[in-house]
Amino acid sequence: MRRHWMILCWWVLLLPIWGFVLPGADAQTRHRAGDIWPMPGTPEFAYNNALRTGNLETVTKLLNAGMDPNDRRIKPLLLAAREGHLPVVQLLLAKGADPNTQDVGGYTALMAAAENGSLPVVQALLAKGAEVNRKVDNIGTTALMEAAQNGRLAVVQALLAKGAEVNAKTGLGKTAYLMAEGQGHDRICQILKQAGARVDTDYSEAGFLRAAAVGDFARVKDFLAKGMSPNTRDASGKTALMWAADKGRLPVVQALLAKGAEVNAKSHQDWTALMEAASGGHLPVMQVLLAAGAEVNIKTKYGGDTPLILAALGGHQPVVLALLAAGAQINATNNHDRSALMLAASRGHLPVVQALLAKGAATATKDMFGKTALAVAQEKNHTEVVKALQQAGAR
Repeated sequence: MRRHWMILCWWVLLLPIWGFVLPGADAQTRHRAGDIWPMPGTPEFAYNNALRTGNLETVTKLLNAGMDPNDRRIKPLLLAAREGHLPVVQLLLAKGADPNTQDVGGYTALMAAAENGSLPVVQALLAKGAEVNRKVDNIGTTALMEAAQNGRLAVVQALLAKGAEVNAKTGLGKTAYLMAEGQGHDRICQILKQAGARVDTDYSEAGFLRAAAVGDFARVKDFLAKGMSPNTRDASGKTALMWAADKGRLPVVQALLAKGAEVNAKSHQDWTALMEAASGGHLPVMQVLLAAGAEVNIKTKYGGDTPLILAALGGHQPVVLALLAAGAQINATNNHDRSALMLAASRGHLPVVQALLAKGAATATKDMFGKTALAVAQEKNHTEVVKALQQAGAR
């Protein structure tokens, strides 16, 4: 017991010296948390805080008083770049800050600015000699990858203009293109391809699913021509058709169906492509799926939601009307006894509420808590929805 108390005392004494970093945190966590957190009341604390908040006046005073623009513990330029504080970044660079400042894992100020989309900061760093192709230690990500993965189009273009290697790879073989593709950043994918990105090297199932999700029709056709099954799934059971429907990729949906994709295949959560399209409000995709025989009244595994309920929840009135025309049960309820009308009312989706009422949706249905659509709308202060329900006879 005494030994445990001694260890605890040593931790208390050493934490202010080492800085507050969570045990086991990886490099990515540490650079976002800050490398240190100085003791309150010290000049270092004031410096750290001013850098994080972009207080140019305080930073100027502290630098003039002798604070180091290249402080190895605080890493001033990294902090200011990460927060996008251009005037502070410019001041630090003018005072001699190293434009290639990095944290313990090799994450640089340029990467931080690229990740957060701070184009002026990126430009300022590049103008002062920041290395555009430097990589994070042991991971291999670059500023271009950070920008591509996070959808920072203008930053991607600026980095490419400064010679960023478009086909650089991480230790796991990921490129900026694959990162952008995985997040559905279509325009960035186009820019990277125009810059010479190689996109034909990943013929894995994951690559096929990514192509379906981002709507890369040519690549999907290429995958299928090379023998990839149109019913390929990811770890959650989500098929290429579901991914395409989820993102509203009509040409890809049509190509997959033409190659025999199972229109009513279910994920591990019992979601179907029709549910994905209904939830996202993708009417043209949904119409194609219905024409291909998609089941309109199927329910999800845990929530018990139907495509109609999902569409109503999302406020997609045209999709709601199309599903009703296709035979959707208007008063079907989920596992919480909530109907499409209740969920639309709870979200304040007036056009959906009006459409459902016009089609005869029941207003007296109660959920598992005994609440009607009117009661829910009143609780959420959706005044116009309350009026519509009362005019339809709801009490």
